[in-house]
Amino acid sequence: MNKYQNGSEWRIWDLHFHSPSSHDVNDTIKNEDIVKAWVKNNISVVAITDHHIIDKARIETLQRLATEKNICVLPGIEFLSDSKGKDPIHFIGIFPEDCNIDYIWGQISNRTEIAKIQSDGRKCDEVYCHLKDTIKIIKELGGIVTIHAGKKTNSIENITHSLPHGDAQKKDIADIIDIFEIGKVKDLDDYRKNVLPNIDKNIPMIICSDNHNIDEYIFKEKLWIKADPSFIGLKQAINEPDDRFYVGKEPEVLVRVKNNKTKFIKNLIISTKSGHTDATQIWFNDLKIPISKELTAIIGNKGSGKSALADILGLCSDSRHNEYFQFLHKNKFLKKGFAERFYALIEFYSDTTTEEKDLDSSINDTDEPKAQYLPQNYFEKICNEIGEAESFRDEIEKVVFQYIPEEEKLLEKTFKSLIQLKTVSVNKEITAIIGKINLLNEEIINLEDKKDPDYKKSLISKLKLKMEELEVHKNSKPKKPKVEIKKDDSAETTNKEQTTKLKSWEKLLRETNTSLKENEAEIAGYNLSIQQLSQLKRDIIAFSNSFAEFSETQKEICEKYKIDISKLISISYDVSSLEEQIKDIEKTKKGIKSKNGLLVEDFATISIIKLNLVSKQKRCELEIQKINESLSLAEQEIQKYETELNQWNEKQETLLGSVDKFESIKYLKNEIKYVDEKLQKLIDGKRVRREKLSLDIYNKKNEIKTFYDEIKESIVNKLDDFDGQDLTIVSSLTLDTDFIDIFLSYISQNKSGSFMGKDEGKKILIDNILQNVDWNSEASIKDLLSKVIQSFEQDFRPKYDKTERFIGEQIKDREGFYDFIFSLRYLKPLYELQKDGKNIEELSPGEKGALLLVFYLVLDKSTIPLIIDQPEDNLDNNSVYKVLVPFIRAAKKRRQIIMVTHNPNLAVVADAEEIIRVNIEKNKGNKFSYISGSIEDITINKAIVDVLEGTMPAFNVRKNKYHDRQ
Repeated sequence: MNKYQNGSEWRIWDLHFHSPSSHDVNDTIKNEDIVKAWVKNNISVVAITDHHIIDKARIETLQRLATEKNICVLPGIEFLSDSKGKDPIHFIGIFPEDCNIDYIWGQISNRTEIAKIQSDGRKCDEVYCHLKDTIKIIKELGGIVTIHAGKKTNSIENITHSLPHGDAQKKDIADIIDIFEIGKVKDLDDYRKNVLPNIDKNIPMIICSDNHNIDEYIFKEKLWIKADPSFIGLKQAINEPDDRFYVGKEPEVLVRVKNNKTKFIKNLIISTKSGHTDATQIWFNDLKIPISKELTAIIGNKGSGKSALADILGLCSDSRHNEYFQFLHKNKFLKKGFAERFYALIEFYSDTTTEEKDLDSSINDTDEPKAQYLPQNYFEKICNEIGEAESFRDEIEKVVFQYIPEEEKLLEKTFKSLIQLKTVSVNKEITAIIGKINLLNEEIINLEDKKDPDYKKSLISKLKLKMEELEVHKNSKPKKPKVEIKKDDSAETTNKEQTTKLKSWEKLLRETNTSLKENEAEIAGYNLSIQQLSQLKRDIIAFSNSFAEFSETQKEICEKYKIDISKLISISYDVSSLEEQIKDIEKTKKGIKSKNGLLVEDFATISIIKLNLVSKQKRCELEIQKINESLSLAEQEIQKYETELNQWNEKQETLLGSVDKFESIKYLKNEIKYVDEKLQKLIDGKRVRREKLSLDIYNKKNEIKTFYDEIKESIVNKLDDFDGQDLTIVSSLTLDTDFIDIFLSYISQNKSGSFMGKDEGKKILIDNILQNVDWNSEASIKDLLSKVIQSFEQDFRPKYDKTERFIGEQIKDREGFYDFIFSLRYLKPLYELQKDGKNIEELSPGEKGALLLVFYLVLDKSTIPLIIDQPEDNLDNNSVYKVLVPFIRAAKKRRQIIMVTHNPNLAVVADAEEIIRVNIEKNKGNKFSYISGSIEDITINKAIVDVLEGTMPAFNVRKNKYHDRQ
């Protein structure tokens, strides 16, 4: 088992320490005292760097003593160089802890100027070794080189700047050394700003004790290196100058863990339940798997149990999305009945643990998650979501919501509920406006129906028939009969009297008929008045009731702030005057109806003046009939003529009618004139009113958008840090994705018009109407609404050159269509994340995956561990390297990340602190096993190459086939 299972960890190192073997150190100091000082200062690795000497005996003694205290001692040596400057430059060679010291010292003492100490009897500080040649020897011997830099004495800054070759010489030196040893903390920033950019090489910078007196073991600043405490660990750390070296009191991650111990997983424990051991199905047995504080990469061959660890971590931490678990799935490990035999728990750095969970148990959604888990299947689902991308947007909004200041969240728990709270009043106002639009639509449709060419044709046709009927009627005028009345005095007198009575009854009948008609018309008017006044009364009462309901809904908030709502707004009503008016009309109507009355049985005998109008009408008709029967034949002929003439005149009057008499000649002529001259103006007027109401809705929706604008400000500055990712937040009004389908669903595309033909109609809609619409411009929306109507009244198809069409013929349900178009319900205020100028719906699954991971890795403020199962599956290697790797490296600095991967970029280039290689031995009862450690660990390093690179030969074959494009 690997000694350092947690992988690369921050430890205190000292790579410049002088033992008593140096010429300028007290040689009475004991080795034991040196080791005690290291222990006291929590040193994990020390490089013995005596001046111009490698004292094998002392180093081996120190190594033996230090190993007992888990301290690694590296052999080293400090050189004085011959580089020209005011003082000689010092540089150091450091070698592996298990190197052949005799051989290394032999090579250095014979091949460098150090040989002159023996041959010429020179002192240590009188020998100057050739810088480049000596470094070359150090490298040949497997060592690394540090050089004094900055304000530290004997640093490369001593090389003069006055000569042109000075800077060039510094760059040449930088190309062959491994580490800058700085003298002061301030020099770190100076070198980062001024030196490293110019030498085009990122070199680690360290501060060491340079100790010559163990009794005064003092550090200007502690040197922390994140690596296994070994020479191999040091070499691996050199590859990551920014992330594995730290000079200061304590690396940030250690402070973070110390202050948040419950948010960092220390170990995952999985074991078999007591009494459930089965040698044929071993699976998980007494496993305690360590987890790095920063980035842990879980690797393994297919079917090796990578997702098993991720799912079990997700289960124990009560993360969500358990329905997407891959290993702990109802059709896999759960189905076979294995899961119930095992339990697991998580141990945190606080030394607290989660409750033991059987692997067949479920997650309780009411428990607060102790980690976030993105299972591979869940990731696939939301990245491949088609259409609205709602699940994807929900995930983004969860992260965005964290950036809203707590005081601005109004106690709401989600992004959606906050928006709903902020927009509820505006949405109510929009609903009220839509109600007005719906009423206007009914009026407009009634008017538009009269624009139907068939309507005018029917009017003309009816008028023609009426005119023909009038012409026929004129030709059928009764002719006065040519009869002679005998001049019999007594008969003549009688006839005259009867004729006079007849005329009198006929006159009375006409007057009675007129009164009946007038009364009926008056009663109809009163009925309408009663209906309107009664409706007004009901509306007033309903409005008052709705206000009372509104007051009740505001009761809680009014009580909270001790508000008397009646002092803010009050409504009272008194409909008694309306009721009195209705009663008066009812009374008047009743009086008129009583005048008309019902037919009385003895209407023939009662005095005419006592009869109601209906009975009077019958009495007149009866008397006229009697008189007619008493007249002579000649008189009857004349009377018949006069009756027919009266009827003829009445019919002609009916045919001619008036502008108010439905389907009379004057009505039809007036209606045709109305259609020709006034109808369009009326339609246009109502359309203008409707359009204005729609724009009122637009402005209300814009109010909602301002809420999104406020939220946008919370995160936009953070997005500016996404260098090269082109991520933007856009708060805008945008078109529903289903707009086109809904629009066309209302249209009869088999009818002549702009939208005739399924594909052709869709193209016209997109190209002629939608293409240039700016959904965030009121003028553009106004133009859209106008253009929609125009597209039905004029044929937009090129070959028809805007031929006029009737709007009603092309739309199946005009009322529904108008309500849809003018309510603007397809126009949504949206808080939209864009990448490279594309909305979420336009992104490929890979782009969505990268975007979502960026949000979780960098923008998500959550500090609990993040577990991700194979995030690279939707991405190409270039995207993994350029997008994921930088953000994973950034994210692990603020939260613990555990990642299942089969991609070397994520494990190696992202510099995972810990690698866990898992394996399931199917021929041994599916026994699960693992090894863990750092990338620099030899066993782990080989596992990485075998699993992620496909073995070293395979890697080398690929590498040799690639051109060097640097």
